[in-house]
Amino acid sequence: MKKILLGVCSIGQGHFNRQKLIIAYFLKKGMKIIIVTSGNEIFFKSKFPMVEIVKCSVPWIITNNNGIDFENSLLCHKKNKIDFFEEFLRMSIQIEKKFGGVPDLVISDYEPNVAKYAYSRNIPLVNLEQQSKFLLYDNNIVKNNIAIKEETSRLNYFFPKSDLKIISSFFPIEFKLTENIYRIPPIINLENKYKVSDNNYVTVYFSTYGGENSRRIFEKILKMISTIDNYEFKIYSELKFDNYKKDNIIFYNFSDQFIQHLRNSLFVISTAGHQLISECILYEKPMLLTAFNTFEQNFNLSMVNKYKLGSTINNFEKSDIVNFVEKKENYSNNIREFKQKYWKKSWDYYFNHIISNIIEN
Repeated sequence: MKKILLGVCSIGQGHFNRQKLIIAYFLKKGMKIIIVTSGNEIFFKSKFPMVEIVKCSVPWIITNNNGIDFENSLLCHKKNKIDFFEEFLRMSIQIEKKFGGVPDLVISDYEPNVAKYAYSRNIPLVNLEQQSKFLLYDNNIVKNNIAIKEETSRLNYFFPKSDLKIISSFFPIEFKLTENIYRIPPIINLENKYKVSDNNYVTVYFSTYGGENSRRIFEKILKMISTIDNYEFKIYSELKFDNYKKDNIIFYNFSDQFIQHLRNSLFVISTAGHQLISECILYEKPMLLTAFNTFEQNFNLSMVNKYKLGSTINNFEKSDIVNFVEKKENYSNNIREFKQKYWKKSWDYYFNHIISNIIEN
Protein backbone atom coordinates (compact mmCIF):
# COMPACT_ATOMS: atom_id res chain seq x y z
CA MET A 1 0.00 0.00 0.00
CA LYS A 2 1.39 3.38 -1.04
CA LYS A 3 1.60 5.99 1.71
CA ILE A 4 0.82 9.63 0.90
CA LEU A 5 1.53 12.60 3.18
CA LEU A 6 -0.70 15.53 2.23
CA GLY A 7 -0.21 19.05 3.61
CA VAL A 8 -3.12 21.47 3.23
CA CYS A 9 -3.09 25.22 3.89
CA SER A 10 -5.96 26.16 6.21
CA ILE A 11 -6.48 29.74 5.00
CA GLY A 12 -9.90 30.10 3.38
CA GLN A 13 -11.98 27.22 2.00
CA GLY A 14 -10.32 26.83 -1.40
CA HIS A 15 -7.46 24.55 -0.32
CA PHE A 16 -9.83 22.27 1.58
CA ASN A 17 -12.30 22.07 -1.31
CA ARG A 18 -9.47 21.16 -3.71
CA GLN A 19 -7.84 18.56 -1.54
CA LYS A 20 -10.97 16.71 -0.44
CA LEU A 21 -11.22 15.61 -4.08
CA ILE A 22 -7.55 14.57 -4.09
CA ILE A 23 -8.04 12.62 -0.86
CA ALA A 24 -11.05 10.83 -2.32
CA TYR A 25 -8.96 10.02 -5.43
CA PHE A 26 -6.16 8.39 -3.39
CA LEU A 27 -8.52 6.54 -1.07
CA LYS A 28 -10.28 5.07 -4.07
CA LYS A 29 -6.87 3.82 -5.23
CA GLY A 30 -6.41 2.06 -1.86
CA MET A 31 -3.63 4.33 -0.59
CA LYS A 32 -3.01 5.39 3.01
CA ILE A 33 -3.15 9.12 3.63
CA ILE A 34 -2.15 11.33 6.53
CA ILE A 35 -3.14 15.01 6.42
CA VAL A 36 -1.11 17.84 7.92
CA THR A 37 -2.88 21.16 8.43
CA SER A 38 -2.95 24.04 10.90
CA GLY A 39 -6.77 24.12 10.85
CA ASN A 40 -9.84 22.78 9.02
CA GLU A 41 -9.46 19.44 10.78
CA ILE A 42 -13.20 19.49 11.55
CA PHE A 43 -14.01 19.69 7.84
CA PHE A 44 -11.62 16.87 6.99
CA LYS A 45 -12.90 14.67 9.81
CA SER A 46 -16.50 15.19 8.74
CA LYS A 47 -15.66 14.03 5.21
CA PHE A 48 -12.99 11.42 5.95
CA PRO A 49 -13.41 10.14 9.53
CA MET A 50 -10.90 7.31 9.00
CA VAL A 51 -8.08 9.55 7.73
CA GLU A 52 -5.61 10.62 10.42
CA ILE A 53 -4.76 14.30 10.83
CA VAL A 54 -1.67 15.92 12.31
CA LYS A 55 -1.81 19.60 13.25
CA CYS A 56 1.18 21.86 12.78
CA SER A 57 1.28 25.66 12.87
CA VAL A 58 2.63 27.74 10.00
CA PRO A 59 4.47 31.03 10.58
CA TRP A 60 2.73 34.10 9.15
CA ILE A 61 5.15 35.56 6.62
CA ILE A 62 4.34 39.20 5.90
CA THR A 63 5.33 40.53 2.49
CA ASN A 64 5.47 43.83 0.67
CA ASN A 65 6.44 44.97 -2.82
CA ASN A 66 10.10 44.14 -2.13
CA GLY A 67 9.33 40.58 -1.06
CA ILE A 68 9.41 39.30 2.52
CA ASP A 69 8.98 42.02 5.14
CA PHE A 70 11.44 40.69 7.71
CA GLU A 71 10.79 43.30 10.38
CA ASN A 72 7.01 42.90 10.49
CA SER A 73 7.31 39.13 10.12
CA LEU A 74 9.54 39.16 13.20
CA LEU A 75 7.02 41.24 15.15
CA CYS A 76 4.24 38.83 14.13
CA HIS A 77 6.39 35.86 15.18
CA LYS A 78 7.03 37.36 18.63
CA LYS A 79 3.34 38.11 19.05
CA ASN A 80 2.33 34.53 18.21
CA LYS A 81 4.72 33.01 20.78
CA ILE A 82 4.65 29.67 18.96
CA ASP A 83 7.68 27.39 18.81
CA PHE A 84 7.34 26.43 15.14
CA PHE A 85 10.47 24.25 15.16
CA GLU A 86 9.20 22.19 18.09
CA GLU A 87 5.85 21.77 16.32
CA PHE A 88 7.66 20.64 13.17
CA LEU A 89 9.62 18.02 15.11
CA ARG A 90 6.50 16.74 16.88
CA MET A 91 4.68 16.61 13.54
CA SER A 92 7.50 14.59 11.97
CA ILE A 93 7.53 12.12 14.88
CA GLN A 94 3.76 11.64 14.64
CA ILE A 95 3.88 11.12 10.87
CA GLU A 96 6.40 8.30 11.10
CA LYS A 97 4.61 6.67 14.03
CA LYS A 98 1.28 6.73 12.22
CA PHE A 99 2.77 5.46 8.95
CA GLY A 100 5.04 2.96 10.69
CA GLY A 101 7.88 4.45 8.65
CA VAL A 102 8.21 7.17 6.04
CA PRO A 103 5.69 8.02 3.31
CA ASP A 104 6.31 7.22 -0.34
CA LEU A 105 5.24 10.66 -1.55
CA VAL A 106 4.65 14.11 -0.07
CA ILE A 107 2.10 16.49 -1.59
CA SER A 108 1.72 20.10 -0.49
CA ASP A 109 -1.13 22.46 -1.18
CA TYR A 110 0.72 25.56 0.01
CA GLU A 111 1.60 23.88 3.32
CA PRO A 112 5.34 24.35 4.10
CA ASN A 113 5.84 21.92 7.00
CA VAL A 114 5.37 18.82 4.86
CA ALA A 115 7.81 20.30 2.32
CA LYS A 116 10.47 20.63 5.02
CA TYR A 117 9.77 17.07 6.06
CA ALA A 118 10.17 15.87 2.45
CA TYR A 119 13.52 17.66 2.18
CA SER A 120 14.75 16.17 5.46
CA ARG A 121 13.90 12.59 4.40
CA ASN A 122 14.69 13.02 0.70
CA ILE A 123 11.15 12.00 -0.30
CA PRO A 124 9.64 13.18 -3.62
CA LEU A 125 7.67 16.41 -3.17
CA VAL A 126 4.78 17.50 -5.35
CA ASN A 127 3.43 21.04 -5.14
CA LEU A 128 -0.27 20.77 -5.96
CA GLU A 129 -1.91 24.19 -5.76
CA GLN A 130 -2.51 27.28 -7.86
CA GLN A 131 0.04 29.78 -6.49
CA SER A 132 3.11 28.28 -8.19
CA LYS A 133 2.07 29.74 -11.56
CA PHE A 134 3.36 33.11 -10.37
CA LEU A 135 6.92 31.77 -10.52
CA LEU A 136 6.50 31.58 -14.31
CA TYR A 137 5.64 35.26 -14.74
CA ASP A 138 7.90 38.29 -14.94
CA ASN A 139 8.95 39.09 -11.37
CA ASN A 140 8.29 42.81 -11.89
CA ILE A 141 4.53 42.60 -12.52
CA VAL A 142 2.37 44.91 -10.41
CA LYS A 143 -1.43 44.68 -10.05
CA ASN A 144 -3.33 47.48 -8.27
CA ASN A 145 -0.04 48.71 -6.75
CA ILE A 146 0.79 45.24 -5.37
CA ALA A 147 3.89 43.48 -6.72
CA ILE A 148 4.07 39.83 -7.74
CA LYS A 149 7.06 39.56 -5.39
CA GLU A 150 4.51 39.32 -2.59
CA GLU A 151 3.72 35.85 -3.92
CA THR A 152 7.03 34.71 -5.38
CA SER A 153 9.13 35.58 -2.32
CA ARG A 154 6.87 33.52 -0.08
CA LEU A 155 6.85 30.61 -2.54
CA ASN A 156 10.64 30.62 -2.74
CA TYR A 157 10.92 30.74 1.04
CA PHE A 158 8.46 27.92 1.72
CA PHE A 159 9.21 25.71 -1.31
CA PRO A 160 12.76 26.27 -2.65
CA LYS A 161 12.52 23.08 -4.71
CA SER A 162 10.09 20.34 -5.69
CA ASP A 163 10.17 17.26 -7.86
CA LEU A 164 6.93 18.20 -9.56
CA LYS A 165 4.59 21.16 -9.72
CA ILE A 166 0.96 20.60 -10.70
CA ILE A 167 -0.68 24.00 -11.12
CA SER A 168 -4.46 24.17 -10.97
CA SER A 169 -5.54 27.27 -12.88
CA PHE A 170 -8.92 28.53 -14.09
CA PHE A 171 -7.22 30.55 -16.85
CA PRO A 172 -4.61 29.52 -19.44
CA ILE A 173 -0.94 29.98 -18.59
CA GLU A 174 0.72 31.47 -21.63
CA PHE A 175 4.17 30.00 -21.08
CA LYS A 176 6.02 26.93 -22.26
CA LEU A 177 6.01 24.59 -19.27
CA THR A 178 9.02 22.46 -18.39
CA GLU A 179 8.94 18.69 -17.98
CA ASN A 180 8.24 18.88 -14.22
CA ILE A 181 5.60 21.64 -14.35
CA TYR A 182 2.04 20.90 -15.45
CA ARG A 183 -1.04 23.08 -15.71
CA ILE A 184 -4.38 21.34 -15.16
CA PRO A 185 -7.93 22.73 -15.08
CA PRO A 186 -9.27 23.68 -11.64
CA ILE A 187 -9.66 20.84 -9.15
CA ILE A 188 -13.39 21.06 -8.54
CA ASN A 189 -16.24 18.63 -8.04
CA LEU A 190 -17.54 17.74 -11.50
CA GLU A 191 -20.52 15.72 -10.29
CA ASN A 192 -23.84 17.38 -11.12
CA LYS A 193 -21.81 19.99 -12.98
CA TYR A 194 -24.70 21.50 -14.87
CA LYS A 195 -26.70 24.32 -13.31
CA VAL A 196 -30.15 23.33 -12.09
CA SER A 197 -31.92 26.67 -12.39
CA ASP A 198 -31.61 30.41 -11.97
CA ASN A 199 -33.62 31.22 -8.86
CA ASN A 200 -34.28 34.75 -7.73
CA TYR A 201 -31.43 34.87 -5.26
CA VAL A 202 -27.76 35.79 -5.18
CA THR A 203 -25.04 33.79 -3.41
CA VAL A 204 -22.57 35.92 -1.47
CA TYR A 205 -19.38 34.36 -0.12
CA PHE A 206 -17.17 35.97 2.54
CA SER A 207 -13.85 34.15 2.73
CA THR A 208 -12.35 33.21 6.09
CA TYR A 209 -9.07 34.80 4.92
CA GLY A 210 -8.05 37.73 7.09
CA GLY A 211 -10.70 37.14 9.76
CA GLU A 212 -11.74 40.38 11.42
CA ASN A 213 -9.33 42.34 9.19
CA SER A 214 -11.59 41.56 6.23
CA ARG A 215 -14.69 42.83 7.98
CA ARG A 216 -14.35 46.31 6.41
CA ILE A 217 -14.66 44.90 2.86
CA PHE A 218 -17.55 42.63 3.82
CA GLU A 219 -19.44 45.47 5.48
CA LYS A 220 -19.09 47.55 2.32
CA ILE A 221 -20.60 44.67 0.33
CA LEU A 222 -23.43 44.33 2.87
CA LYS A 223 -24.14 48.04 2.72
CA MET A 224 -24.29 47.80 -1.08
CA ILE A 225 -26.67 44.84 -1.22
CA SER A 226 -28.91 46.29 1.49
CA THR A 227 -30.00 48.86 -1.11
CA ILE A 228 -31.46 46.07 -3.28
CA ASP A 229 -34.93 44.69 -2.46
CA ASN A 230 -35.80 42.59 -5.52
CA TYR A 231 -33.29 39.78 -4.82
CA GLU A 232 -32.70 37.51 -1.87
CA PHE A 233 -29.06 37.36 -0.78
CA LYS A 234 -27.73 34.13 0.73
CA ILE A 235 -24.56 35.08 2.57
CA TYR A 236 -21.94 32.57 3.68
CA SER A 237 -19.76 33.98 6.43
CA GLU A 238 -17.99 32.83 9.57
CA LEU A 239 -18.20 36.41 10.89
CA LYS A 240 -21.29 37.91 12.50
CA PHE A 241 -23.00 41.03 11.13
CA ASP A 242 -25.90 41.85 13.44
CA ASN A 243 -26.43 45.32 11.93
CA TYR A 244 -27.45 43.95 8.53
CA LYS A 245 -30.57 41.95 9.22
CA LYS A 246 -33.26 42.27 6.52
CA ASP A 247 -35.88 39.88 5.23
CA ASN A 248 -33.95 39.39 1.97
CA ILE A 249 -30.50 38.99 3.58
CA ILE A 250 -29.96 35.52 5.06
CA PHE A 251 -26.74 34.35 6.70
CA TYR A 252 -25.37 30.80 6.58
CA ASN A 253 -22.37 28.99 8.00
CA PHE A 254 -20.22 27.32 5.38
CA SER A 255 -21.47 23.80 4.50
CA ASP A 256 -22.23 21.54 1.56
CA GLN A 257 -25.38 23.60 1.05
CA PHE A 258 -23.15 26.38 -0.32
CA ILE A 259 -22.61 24.59 -3.64
CA GLN A 260 -26.33 23.96 -4.00
CA HIS A 261 -27.05 27.64 -3.48
CA LEU A 262 -24.26 28.68 -5.83
CA ARG A 263 -25.48 26.33 -8.57
CA ASN A 264 -29.01 27.71 -8.41
CA SER A 265 -28.30 31.41 -7.97
CA LEU A 266 -28.64 34.20 -10.53
CA PHE A 267 -25.09 35.38 -9.93
CA VAL A 268 -22.39 35.51 -7.25
CA ILE A 269 -20.88 38.34 -5.23
CA SER A 270 -17.56 37.70 -3.49
CA THR A 271 -13.87 38.41 -3.26
CA ALA A 272 -11.64 37.08 -6.03
CA GLY A 273 -10.52 33.72 -4.66
CA HIS A 274 -9.30 31.20 -7.22
CA GLN A 275 -11.50 28.29 -6.12
CA LEU A 276 -14.66 30.38 -5.93
CA ILE A 277 -14.08 31.77 -9.43
CA SER A 278 -13.47 28.24 -10.71
CA GLU A 279 -16.77 27.03 -9.25
CA CYS A 280 -18.60 29.98 -10.80
CA ILE A 281 -17.15 29.12 -14.22
CA LEU A 282 -18.13 25.47 -13.82
CA TYR A 283 -21.74 26.38 -13.02
CA GLU A 284 -21.76 29.30 -15.49
CA LYS A 285 -22.51 31.92 -12.86
CA PRO A 286 -21.54 35.54 -13.61
CA MET A 287 -19.40 37.13 -10.91
CA LEU A 288 -19.43 40.56 -9.29
CA LEU A 289 -16.13 40.68 -7.45
CA THR A 290 -13.78 42.74 -5.37
CA ALA A 291 -10.26 41.76 -4.27
CA PHE A 292 -8.46 41.53 -0.96
CA ASN A 293 -5.25 43.53 -0.75
CA THR A 294 -3.16 40.66 -2.15
CA PHE A 295 -1.45 40.21 -5.51
CA GLU A 296 -3.13 36.85 -6.11
CA GLN A 297 -6.67 38.15 -5.75
CA ASN A 298 -5.98 41.22 -7.87
CA PHE A 299 -4.42 39.00 -10.54
CA ASN A 300 -7.43 36.66 -10.46
CA LEU A 301 -9.74 39.65 -10.84
CA SER A 302 -7.73 40.93 -13.79
CA MET A 303 -8.22 37.54 -15.51
CA VAL A 304 -11.98 37.64 -14.88
CA ASN A 305 -12.05 41.09 -16.48
CA LYS A 306 -9.73 40.09 -19.34
CA TYR A 307 -11.99 37.24 -20.42
CA LYS A 308 -15.19 39.17 -19.53
CA LEU A 309 -16.48 36.53 -17.11
CA GLY A 310 -17.84 39.09 -14.68
CA SER A 311 -17.29 42.57 -13.34
CA THR A 312 -15.49 44.49 -10.61
CA ILE A 313 -17.27 46.20 -7.72
CA ASN A 314 -16.09 49.77 -8.29
CA ASN A 315 -17.94 51.99 -5.83
CA PHE A 316 -19.77 49.57 -3.52
CA GLU A 317 -23.04 51.26 -4.46
CA LYS A 318 -26.39 50.13 -5.84
CA SER A 319 -25.26 51.19 -9.34
CA ASP A 320 -22.58 48.47 -9.30
CA ILE A 321 -25.26 45.78 -9.08
CA VAL A 322 -27.64 47.48 -11.50
CA ASN A 323 -24.95 47.89 -14.17
CA PHE A 324 -23.76 44.32 -13.64
CA VAL A 325 -27.25 42.84 -14.00
CA GLU A 326 -27.70 44.62 -17.34
CA LYS A 327 -24.69 42.66 -18.70
CA LYS A 328 -25.32 39.42 -16.83
CA GLU A 329 -26.38 37.40 -19.87
CA ASN A 330 -23.31 38.54 -21.81
CA TYR A 331 -21.12 37.32 -18.95
CA SER A 332 -22.94 33.97 -18.91
CA ASN A 333 -22.32 33.51 -22.64
CA ASN A 334 -18.66 34.47 -22.25
CA ILE A 335 -18.22 31.95 -19.43
CA ARG A 336 -19.76 29.22 -21.57
CA GLU A 337 -17.42 29.98 -24.49
CA PHE A 338 -14.41 30.29 -22.18
CA LYS A 339 -15.11 26.91 -20.61
CA GLN A 340 -15.47 25.21 -23.98
CA LYS A 341 -12.18 26.67 -25.17
CA TYR A 342 -9.95 26.26 -22.12
CA TRP A 343 -11.54 23.45 -20.07
CA LYS A 344 -11.73 20.78 -22.76
CA LYS A 345 -10.84 17.96 -20.35
CA SER A 346 -11.31 17.64 -16.61
CA TRP A 347 -8.60 17.92 -13.96
CA ASP A 348 -8.70 14.21 -13.08
CA TYR A 349 -7.95 13.20 -16.68
CA TYR A 350 -4.57 14.95 -16.46
CA PHE A 351 -3.95 14.25 -12.78
CA ASN A 352 -4.32 10.50 -13.14
CA HIS A 353 -1.63 10.38 -15.83
CA ILE A 354 0.78 12.77 -14.08
CA ILE A 355 0.56 11.34 -10.57
CA SER A 356 0.62 7.70 -11.72
CA ASN A 357 4.05 8.24 -13.27
CA ILE A 358 5.61 9.65 -10.11
CA ILE A 359 4.00 7.08 -7.76
CA GLU A 360 5.03 4.14 -9.92
CA ASN A 361 8.58 5.46 -10.19
